[in-house]
Amino acid sequence: EESFLACPVDPSMTVTAESRVIWEGAPPPLQCFPATNGKGTGAWDSTLSCTADGCNYYDGQVKGNIDPNSIPASNSFGRKNVEGCCWWGRGAIPRGSA
Repeated sequence: EESFLACPVDPSMTVTAESRVIWEGAPPPLQCFPATNGKGTGAWDSTLSCTADGCNYYDGQVKGNIDPNSIPASNSFGRKNVEGCCWWGRGAIPRGSA
């Protein structure tokens, strides 16, 4: 039983991760925010241009954007938003091939 490790969910919490991968077209840092803020989620496409938006997801961004045709998919719990999903572990670790 590990329920003592759980944190209470705060649906109003907004958090942006402090770190991200660094390569051309890399996705922005992970974020969570209330479902009511209207931001929504989508699939990141590292090949899309960001010049029309001002490349403003992070400093030094030169390309990459949320695919405007992406449709948020439900997770295993049926959720399509990131509300209350503000606690992350170590996160994805980029790996190269040898």
